[in-house]
Amino acid sequence: MAEIIPFQGLRYNIDKIGGWELVTAPPYDVISESERAVLQERSPYNITHLTLGKDVPGEDKYERAATSLSNWIKDEILLPDGEDCIYIYEQEYLLDNGLRRKRRGFIALLGLERFGRGVILPHEETLSAPREDRIRLLRACRASLSPIFMLYYDPERTIDSALITNKLVATLENNRGESHRIWQLTSLGEMNRLKKAIMDKDVYLADGHHRYEAALIYQNERAGEKAGNYIMAYLTNMADDGLTILPVHRLIRLPHTDIDKIEKEAGKFFTIKNAASLDRMLSLLTEGKEKHVIGSYSKHKGFSIFFLKDEEILNKLLRQGRSTEWKMLDTNILHELLLNQTLEKEVEKDNITYTTSAEEAVTAVESGRFNVAFFLNPVRASEVKSIAQRREKMPGKATYFYPKLLDGLVMWQESDRC
Repeated sequence: MAEIIPFQGLRYNIDKIGGWELVTAPPYDVISESERAVLQERSPYNITHLTLGKDVPGEDKYERAATSLSNWIKDEILLPDGEDCIYIYEQEYLLDNGLRRKRRGFIALLGLERFGRGVILPHEETLSAPREDRIRLLRACRASLSPIFMLYYDPERTIDSALITNKLVATLENNRGESHRIWQLTSLGEMNRLKKAIMDKDVYLADGHHRYEAALIYQNERAGEKAGNYIMAYLTNMADDGLTILPVHRLIRLPHTDIDKIEKEAGKFFTIKNAASLDRMLSLLTEGKEKHVIGSYSKHKGFSIFFLKDEEILNKLLRQGRSTEWKMLDTNILHELLLNQTLEKEVEKDNITYTTSAEEAVTAVESGRFNVAFFLNPVRASEVKSIAQRREKMPGKATYFYPKLLDGLVMWQESDRC
């Protein structure tokens, strides 16, 4: 069963920081080097000084983060809340098509469970280096500095009805057209109602796989200590229209001979059509979202669309022992069939990068930094649920949940209480 408990959050003292926009930031793993520099120049108290410290020769950036955290608390830059609560977090945002959406969830401490043994289900593969980075930060700071992002499935909105807003404690808007609001839920009765409502739900990891795995390692190291059994988490309803998953396109460096080979060999599995422009290719991509369609762009081939000829191909050629649902993910069709099968080799991960912007992908190819881009439709929430329930995992960077949670709105540091 999923266990949540309220906690005394650690929050910025608004009287000392000058404004929420100066100290908050997106999650560490979506921040570029240039973006980090901008964020850290905004304020000496920006959350990235803790979550994404600079590498300085002769210094341990994790111990430096721990020292900064301690000093900020001592200097009352950060203040603990005076009572246990659950935090209601609402984001309102604008999509590229002009549609405005609102997503509401809550932040609480979530009881840790080993994967495969309970109701906490991952959906994505992880890497060892980011996990090691997060465990070192956790050991040093002994704090959850940013909430992981979890989903539950509640079409009846039972849990959502318990998200009562009362005391507003943080609000800000950013230059991306997003508004962020945090309320405290302090009513014992309402918190207990929320705890009871979530108990019989599976919860799915959306963002934060590496932080969750780091927390499991930390829990094992702190065996017998209550604080090691929890992680700060944001939970929201995957059945709500406010949940948006953006497509994650692939930028790849390949020899031109490999690009020619893909075009030649892919005809065994795909019907290939040219598209006159990026807009036309994206339109065809959207129109074919139920039919396993993949777009591509290279300077010497232009825009193309690959339409899968027959789903039965997937069962014959993709990995045995995988479910049909896993094989039918467009991300796996791209990597396992369009690339690996046609090239008869696996494309090295170091030669792949990712973007949610189709325009950025085209620009990267035009600049010569990459020589081919592949475009995908977004993964659906139902696919995340289905894959996770089967104890399978999507490849990394298959999903991009939007908007990202802001780091710095609330934190949790261990105490003797928890």
